[in-house]
Amino acid sequence: MPNTIYFVIMNIPLNQTEKDLLRKIVPHAQLLMMLDSNELQTLIPQIIEQIRATPKLYEQEQKGMKALVYLHYFFNQSDWYVSELNLEEDLAFGYVCLNGDHEMAEIGYFSISELVSIAVINIDLHWTYQTLEQAIQQSNHP
Repeated sequence: MPNTIYFVIMNIPLNQTEKDLLRKIVPHAQLLMMLDSNELQTLIPQIIEQIRATPKLYEQEQKGMKALVYLHYFFNQSDWYVSELNLEEDLAFGYVCLNGDHEMAEIGYFSISELVSIAVINIDLHWTYQTLEQAIQQSNHP
């Protein structure tokens, strides 16, 4: 599927850097669905802006729970909240809660490429920045 995604993205009127960002950050299956959406023209620039605004690794470490979360991925009761990102190293840092298991949830590093390759994962297209503390509270109280 990644080759299909790349081909479809190539037909979107964006520069190559923006196309590469989308391919790396937006889950492949979701991107295919978005291409049929009427919201495409407004959603893609918004996603690109969020990706570019996401701090590099360690840039927010002094903020602790006050660090901002820039991207949110989800599936059922699983959530991935991204506060820092390094696409060159394929690493994101943030809070992950799988299957609604808040006792086993962790703050740490995870691979973006692995995440976006999973067909059922979605990026939250309507995410608004909030602190890590707020994201964890939101995750704990659906």
